[in-house]
Amino acid sequence: MELAVVVIFFLLTLLFDFRLVLKRENPKEIYFYAAVLLISIPVLVLRSLGINLPDPIVFIQEAVKPFFTL
Repeated sequence: MELAVVVIFFLLTLLFDFRLVLKRENPKEIYFYAAVLLISIPVLVLRSLGINLPDPIVFIQEAVKPFFTL
């Protein structure tokens, strides 16, 4: 049921909101909007299926830590 809600909301977003972005013909905005949608759809679908995803803060901390341990 949760998966159906996620899919319905994304379809509505594509139908009503992304269509308006395409009409404005601003390539940077289109690419950014499409990238955000392409990243968020799989994440939300996996979360709605009950799959636990790794916390991104761990990766960020490990990437930044060497800069502060000089």
